[in-house]
Amino acid sequence: MPLMFARKTITGSLIGGIKATQEVIDFCNKHDIYPDIKLIKAKELNDAWKALEEGKGDGVRFVVDIKASLEDESFLPKCGWNINALLIGGPYRCLESYRTSPE
Repeated sequence: MPLMFARKTITGSLIGGIKATQEVIDFCNKHDIYPDIKLIKAKELNDAWKALEEGKGDGVRFVVDIKASLEDESFLPKCGWNINALLIGGPYRCLESYRTSPE
């Protein structure tokens, strides 16, 4: 009770601070230690999520390859998207969505 009434708190971290995290990253880089990853396209997100929910991720980190996902025409909407405009941050809305209504 003295902690609550005195408005004192106790905090901690299970993963360490920024300095400790950087030391681990530097160590891993120096010794060529990398996480196990599976590179997936955005259309595979549901399968990856299902594998994680079912405990079948096998310690693999799923990484979404955005560029490959945008280049996959079967994944993009069929409404005039332009991959080059997407990659440089240009307009990417469907032309069909620009309807004018009489005012």
